[in-house]
Amino acid sequence: MRIVSLVVLCVGLTVGGLAEAKVQASAAAPSAEAMALTRRYIAAMRMEQSMKPMMLSMVDAMIEQQAQRYPNLNDDQRKRLAGAVMAAVEDVYNNGLMARIADKMAPGMATVYSVDELKALVAFYESPIGQGIIEKMPALGQISGRAIMELLPEMQNDLQSRIVKNVEALNLGK
Repeated sequence: MRIVSLVVLCVGLTVGGLAEAKVQASAAAPSAEAMALTRRYIAAMRMEQSMKPMMLSMVDAMIEQQAQRYPNLNDDQRKRLAGAVMAAVEDVYNNGLMARIADKMAPGMATVYSVDELKALVAFYESPIGQGIIEKMPALGQISGRAIMELLPEMQNDLQSRIVKNVEALNLGK
């Protein structure tokens, strides 16, 4: 579950830095022009294609997480476990996960960005240079995914110890 949450967070950050979109968005609904431009931006970004390598780069960590539940696996069982995890990841991905994420993000994006900003984003990402950058995003996604997975335990432990320290300082039990 932590892995899925992490993937969703990474997708949000990768596609326009929208982790704070809900906070920043105005109450007004986006215009039809803004929504159309947002759809073009999302299409030009090729989010599904760009994010798949990052998701796949996290599979090894997901396999390890599942393997911890079964500490006495032999090699054949471990291979079957890895296949089951990979099949689940592929199923989720192939059943429109990224399209659903994009559909949920689009109204926020269309509200956060102005029409002029959306026009600039679309112009850039539809250009040859923008598409060249998009072509490189899968490789960057793999690098990012590995870096996140490597640092995740440290980040979780650090965050947990800070939370405990701050909560204990509240003296809630007294």
